[in-house]
Amino acid sequence: FFFQAEDGIRDYKVTGVQTCALPISGGRLVLCDFVPSPALRLLQRIGGLLGQTTDRRIAATYGSIDCHCSRRGYQRLGRRHGLRLRVDEDITASTLPTYPVVEALFRQAGWPEAVAATRSIGDLSRWGLLRYRILRFDREEPTARP
Repeated sequence: FFFQAEDGIRDYKVTGVQTCALPISGGRLVLCDFVPSPALRLLQRIGGLLGQTTDRRIAATYGSIDCHCSRRGYQRLGRRHGLRLRVDEDITASTLPTYPVVEALFRQAGWPEAVAATRSIGDLSRWGLLRYRILRFDREEPTARP
């Protein structure tokens, strides 16, 4: 995944989890992503809370949980490309009821690894370690010179 806007700005440093970047006319970018909490980022750095097996399951189903893709990291990245973070909405609470449904669908399809990955993502979200956020960036207007 590359961070991008409608004018083709790309950044190779972002490798988000199931990240959706939706260019919107007028210099806006809307992005939704699983964003690790500072506690999860710390745990990942000092040896991994998830463990390799769980991490592989999640990565195979949802993409890797990259501890570099924090809210602040997205904000800095946007700034580097002339975009200012205008909206940051945490919709985790609204997504929690969907995990059992998604698990059931994966179970029905015969994908046990995806069932386990979905359960892990749901648990991390319920524990407050992983947040599902919608971020909206707008192109920064150049400051007027006197």
